[in-house]
This record gives sequence, C-alpha cells and structure tokens, in this order.
Amino acid sequence: AQKELLLWHWKLGVSMQRVQQLMRVAELRESSGAVTVMDRVIVPKIKSATNCPIPMCQSCQLSRARLRKPKVAKSKAIPENAGALSRDQYCTGDFVSLDQYIVKTPGRLPTGYGRESYSNMFHGGTIFRDAAS
Repeated sequence: AQKELLLWHWKLGVSMQRVQQLMRVAELRESSGAVTVMDRVIVPKIKSATNCPIPMCQSCQLSRARLRKPKVAKSKAIPENAGALSRDQYCTGDFVSLDQYIVKTPGRLPTGYGRESYSNMFHGGTIFRDAAS
C-alpha cells in the first residue's frame, strides 16, 4: 500500500496526504443540509493505500534538509611545541623531510599543448620540506 502511495506521489508531485484524500470517497455537506457524495479521483489497486501510514520519500527529505553546524572542537597550538621539528636545525639541508604521492588523474606538462600521450603526463611527484626554512 505504501509503495502505491509513493508511486502516485512521484507521479502527481503532490503531498501524500493529498494523494490519500484523492483516493477516498468524499462527502460534501451543503448549508441547506443536502449531502453530495463525490467519487474517488484515484482508484487504488490496494484498498489499504487510502489510510496506510505515510512512508518517507527520499526526495522530499532532501528538499527539507538544512545546513547543520559541524561538531568540531577547535584546538590551539601549544607555544612550547611550536617548531619542534626544526628547533635544533639551523643550517639549510641539515634536516629534510620528503613525501611522495601518486595521482590517478594524469596532469599536463608545463610544455606542450595538452596532446601528450598518457604515459608522458604527470602521475605523481615528490614534496621536499627543509626544516630550516
């Protein structure tokens, strides 16, 4: 029943309460006391779709989403530990750190016009960091 309700909701683009209302027989009472019975607009394949619990629609939930503030704790740098790696190295080249990386998407070379073969493009590199600088 909920599946049928969701299908009609997606098809018509109206709220699920409205879809259930269109699936029910409506009675209109006039001020004179006359009662008019209106037939259903949508005839459900499953009878219980007219009063089943309303399911969650993923696209409706996404449209109601709001930005939430992240629960991030900010930390402050400890002044005594500032420059711990480069504290005792005063000359350039005394202590050098390096790291290598690999990139899946190849990068263009600074020369050429972007027509290099796949094997001639950048696929990674090395980062050097001198502790004295």
